[in-house]
Amino acid sequence: MVNAGAIAITSLIEGSGPTERMNWLLDMYPRYIGRDVFVDISVYTSERSTGHCNRATAHLMLNFGMIDQNIEEYLDLYFQ
Repeated sequence: MVNAGAIAITSLIEGSGPTERMNWLLDMYPRYIGRDVFVDISVYTSERSTGHCNRATAHLMLNFGMIDQNIEEYLDLYFQ
């Protein structure tokens, strides 16, 4: 998936909050790849602090009605 597609997918994941959506992803991916997955906190922290191109992409997607205004929530999940 290219970045824009992955950001769009994170906006479609249902759940009562960020933790529930992340848990859904962590439960789903092993079914597809055959092994457990985890969040690499150092990569997540780095991406969250330097992901300006992804933020710009998300804002363009918002402008064109592809995602709603919860940009930081979607990007946080995407970065993880």
